[in-house]
Amino acid sequence: MRDSPLLRRCPAVCPCSLGGAHGLGDAQPGLPQPATAGRFVARPGCAGGLQLAPASTVAHSHDDHAVDRPFGAGRARHGRMTATGRTHQRHHRDTTARMLAAWVGRWLARRAQRFHAEGLPQLAVFGFEHVGRTVAVWGRYERDELELLLQALRAEGLWPAAGPHPGVVLDIGANIGNHALFFAPLAREVWAFEPNPRTGALLALNAALAPNVRVFPVGLSDEPGTATLHVPADNIGMATLQPGAAGQAVACTLQRLDDLPGVVQERVALVKIDVEGHEAAALRGGLQLLRRERPVVVFEQLASELRTDGGSATLDVLREAGYRRFWTLVHTPAGRSRVGNLLRRLCFGETLQFVPCDSLAPGFHSMVVALPEPGAGA
Repeated sequence: MRDSPLLRRCPAVCPCSLGGAHGLGDAQPGLPQPATAGRFVARPGCAGGLQLAPASTVAHSHDDHAVDRPFGAGRARHGRMTATGRTHQRHHRDTTARMLAAWVGRWLARRAQRFHAEGLPQLAVFGFEHVGRTVAVWGRYERDELELLLQALRAEGLWPAAGPHPGVVLDIGANIGNHALFFAPLAREVWAFEPNPRTGALLALNAALAPNVRVFPVGLSDEPGTATLHVPADNIGMATLQPGAAGQAVACTLQRLDDLPGVVQERVALVKIDVEGHEAAALRGGLQLLRRERPVVVFEQLASELRTDGGSATLDVLREAGYRRFWTLVHTPAGRSRVGNLLRRLCFGETLQFVPCDSLAPGFHSMVVALPEPGAGA
C-alpha cells in the first residue's frame, strides 16, 4: 500500500467497520456485532479498500477514526460529535487544513521519489521535530552546506577528488546520523558519537545503512564521567549539557577523545562537532589527536559564546592545537531585516560561500571550518 502523511492506522475494532473486516461484509467471529439494521452502502475503507456501512453513517469520514487513540478522543476542537457517536461534523477550519495537508502530502511524495532516484539514504527521523521536517523537505539536513564543504575541501587539496579518504571522520554530536551518512561513502570509516540514548537508537538504525559507520553511545568532553543532557522536544539536535537549559533531563556518559581505545592508531581526516556550547571542552579532551593528526575541524559557533574581539573558547582551543586558518559559511543576502532578506532571496536567490576569517562577526555561525596548514593533515 502506498504510504502518505494522510493514511493512518485504523484501530483493531473500528466503529465504522460494523464488525466486518475492512472491505468485507462478513462479520468477524468473536467480536460484538452491531444492532443497527437497514440499508448498507459501500465507501472507502480505512486501509484503502472498500467496507460496508449503514447509509446513516456515510457522513462520517473514514479519516475521523483512523487514529491511534480511542474513537472520539480529542475531537472537541475539530468539530461536533452527535450523541450516537456515529456522525462527526467537522469545522470548516479543519476541513481546509486537511485539504492543504493533502496537497502538501502529494508534493512531499513527489520530492521523496526524486530523493530515492538520487540515491539519498532513507533516514529514520523523529516526528514533529526540526531535523525530521528538514529531511522530509530537502532529503538531507544541511544538504547544500555539506556538498559545498566537500567541494571547497577538494579545491584546497584536503580531500581526494575521487574515491574515499583513507582516514576516519569523527562525527561528534551525531544526532540521528545525517552527517555521518553523508561522510560514509567519502571516508574509510566514520565514528559517530551520540550521548542521548533515545537519539542514539535512531542513530544505530540509520548507521545500519552504511557498514563503515561505528556508533559510540557517549558524549565527549575534557573530563570523563556522567552528566545531565537537556533535550528540547521540538529540536532534539539542540540537546545541551549547559546547566539550567530547558528540556527533558537525560543522564549521559562522557569520555575524553584522547582516551578512546584505538584512536591513537587511527588517521583522522575530519572532525565535525556540534554539541551546543560544549565544543571547547570536547576538543580540549582531544588536543593530542588534533596536534598529531591535524584534521579539518568543522563546528558550529553559538552567538552567546562569541567575545567582543571575535574570538571564542572553541577558537582558543583550536589555536592552542596549532590551527591558524579559518573559514566561516556566509549566507547572502544577510542583512539585519529578516523580512528584507526573505524578499531578496525570493527575487534573487541565495548564495552560500566559505569566507576566510581571523575572527568571527557577532551572531550565530552555522558552520566554521578550521584548516590545517598546507602540507599537514589530508
